[in-house]
Amino acid sequence: MVDCNLYEHRELNKFKDDLIALIEKTIFFDDGSKLRKGIKINTFKSGAKYVGEMFCGKRDGVGIFYSGKGDVYVGKFEMD
Repeated sequence: MVDCNLYEHRELNKFKDDLIALIEKTIFFDDGSKLRKGIKINTFKSGAKYVGEMFCGKRDGVGIFYSGKGDVYVGKFEMD
């Protein structure tokens, strides 16, 4: 049996969401509203979304990938 404190779980999820929002706001947007030069948003039919650097239509550089299932990957992509 797994001992899971629901409060701690919610707090960790809130921390994760706040951290991702801060990364998006400070790295990808200037003054919180306009995308910085070289940053793109790509939305997929599956419901997934990518925000970050792209080259030749591929994820290349720092970015955030949101899967359609709710998983989030923050990191560096290389011609993906």
